Amino acid sequence: MRTSRPTTRRAVRRLPLNAAAALTVLICLFPVYWMVTTAFKPSPDIQSYDPRLLPRAWTLDHFRTAVAADGFALFWRNSILVTLSAVLLALLVALGAAYAVARMRWRGRRQFVLAVFIAQMAPWESLIIPVYIISRDTGMLDRLPTLTLIYFMITLPFTVVVLRGFIAGIPPELEEAAQVDDFFRTVLDEVMDVFPSPYVHLGGDECPTVEWERSPAARARAAREGLPGPRALHSWFIARMAEHVVRAGRRPVVWAEDGVPLPLECTVMSWREPGHARAAAERGHRVVQADHRATYFDYARGDGPEEPPAQPGGIVDLRAVYDVDLAPPTPDPEVAARVLGAQGQLWTEFVPTSEHIEYLTYPRLCALAERVWDGTSGWGDFSSRLAGHRARLDALEVPHARPPAGLPVPPRVGGIR
Repeated sequence: MRTSRPTTRRAVRRLPLNAAAALTVLICLFPVYWMVTTAFKPSPDIQSYDPRLLPRAWTLDHFRTAVAADGFALFWRNSILVTLSAVLLALLVALGAAYAVARMRWRGRRQFVLAVFIAQMAPWESLIIPVYIISRDTGMLDRLPTLTLIYFMITLPFTVVVLRGFIAGIPPELEEAAQVDDFFRTVLDEVMDVFPSPYVHLGGDECPTVEWERSPAARARAAREGLPGPRALHSWFIARMAEHVVRAGRRPVVWAEDGVPLPLECTVMSWREPGHARAAAERGHRVVQADHRATYFDYARGDGPEEPPAQPGGIVDLRAVYDVDLAPPTPDPEVAARVLGAQGQLWTEFVPTSEHIEYLTYPRLCALAERVWDGTSGWGDFSSRLAGHRARLDALEVPHARPPAGLPVPPRVGGIR
C-alpha cells in the first residue's frame, strides 16, 4: 500500500492535465472531421440551419461535380505543385533552424523558439493580406510562385517545431556514430577515386578496446547493434567498411588480429605467426604473409654496436627474411593457393633520413623478392648471387653494408643497449 499511494496521487494530479490535452486534441481534430463529413453530405444538409454531426444520407455528388467541372485537371495539377513546392521549401529552410535549436547552444535560442510559436499562433490573415497586396500590385496574383510563398509562410513555423522535436529525440551518440561512418566512407571514396588499385587497405589491427568497454556510449552502441559487447565493435566496424569497399567494386585488405572475425571478402594480412595465416586460409580468406619476425624491415638488421635505433622488437637479419614461411603447412592445395604472396613493411618512427630507409631495406628486400618470386634455389645459391647485386647497390650509392654516416647510435647501459 505504501508504494501505491504516491502512484495514485500522481495519477490524480495528472488527471486534469490529461483531460485538457484530450480536449485540445478533439478541438484540433473537429474541423478536419467537419470538413470530411461535409464533403459527403447532400446540399440541403449543408445549407440547413440544423447542423448534423453525421449526414442523413452519404453522397458522392460533390466529388462528381468537381471532377466534371471545367479545368479540374489544371486545378488538381496546380494544387499538387503548390503543395509539394511549399512542403519541400519549408523542410529545406526549417531543417537548419530546427537543428540549431535542438542541438546548439547560442544566445537568443529560447527567444527564437518563442517567436516561432507566436508566428504559428498568429492569424493566417496577418500573413496572407500583405502578400496579397504586394502580389496584386506587382502583377503576380494567381501565379504558382505566389501561392507557394503563401503556403510556405503558413507552414514554416509548424515545420520548425516538428523537426525540432524529431531532431531532439535522436540520441546524440547515434548521430555522432552516423557522422563517423559517413566520414570514413567519404575518406574511402576519395582514396578509391584517386587510386585505381583493385585492393584497398583498411588497416584494423592493434585496436585497444579498453576505452570502449569503459564508455557508456560504446556499450549502448554495441547493445543497439545486437553485439555481445564493446569488443565486438571492432569486427563490426571493419565489416561495415569492407562492405562499402566491396560495393564500390574493390577488394578490402585488413590486418589479421586475435579474436577479430573478418568478412570472407577481406584479404587478410597475417603478421603475428604462420598459424594465423593457415587459419585464415582455411576459413576461405585470401592471405598475404607479413610475419613480423621475417618481413618487418623497421626491426633492427643485427645486434652490433654500430646498428642505429630501430623499432623495438626482435632482430630480423637477412637469413630470417629469406626463411619467411610463404605457404601454410596444409595438404590441401586449394587452401595453400589462397596465399597470394608476402609483403615487406617499414614504418619510419625511428627512421630520420632516406639513407636510413635504404639501409634498412637493402639487401633484406632482395631476400624477400628472391623467396616470393622463386625461392627454389636455396640459401647458398642466393648468397653467391647477392654478391653481384651488392655491387649494383654500391654503384647506385645505396647504403646496404654499413649504416650511413650521421645516424644516432643507441646508448649503452652496463653493456646492454
